[in-house]
Amino acid sequence: MKKAFVLALITAAFVLTPSIARSEGFVGAYLGFNLPDDADAADISGFGAPTASLDMDPGIGLGLHGGMWFDKQNLPYLGLLLDYDIRVSNISAVKYPAITFPAEAGFVVASFTANAALRLPEGKVKPYAGIGFGFASAVIDDGYVTVIGVPIYMTGDDDTSSITQLFLGIDIELTEIASMFFEIKRSSADFEFQGDWWIDMEYKSTQIYGGVNLRF
Repeated sequence: MKKAFVLALITAAFVLTPSIARSEGFVGAYLGFNLPDDADAADISGFGAPTASLDMDPGIGLGLHGGMWFDKQNLPYLGLLLDYDIRVSNISAVKYPAITFPAEAGFVVASFTANAALRLPEGKVKPYAGIGFGFASAVIDDGYVTVIGVPIYMTGDDDTSSITQLFLGIDIELTEIASMFFEIKRSSADFEFQGDWWIDMEYKSTQIYGGVNLRF
């Protein structure tokens, strides 16, 4: 509830703040690497299987964002932005305390978040950092788990959850209207899957991006 309230407040600022026209607006796109942690997974099948972890392979990350910086007003350090991210990875093994089963299943997380950020406004190189809250949708593709050399087919599933993220980056001015940026983002969410998986999964991931912004 608290995260939803903060998200609503930040989003409302984009719609209701009359001073948006006097701010520095921007839109941008980015591409990079998605580096998920191995995920803790609790069994929810009701059969009492031990807690496992999922080996998560690295993949790509990409997204779009847009927002405003208030450096033309009395809030030179504050920014608000919305972003849409896609994080692609793969489940490569299911690990129990005494045994590991090879696995193969695609895993994708898409998220929409509202963020508040602080930026040093002077100079051509501007460091920034921020925090965001939003909603994420995760999909486990159909795949398989190999048990004693025999692949067992697993139907996929999807789930939607809240997501939290922290980010740190630098924005480098190229022209009056364009800049490039580099960013590290840390995301966290919990997902519950059924299908053949029947797990409650704690998802944490680090993304490393490079991208381009256009200012207006």
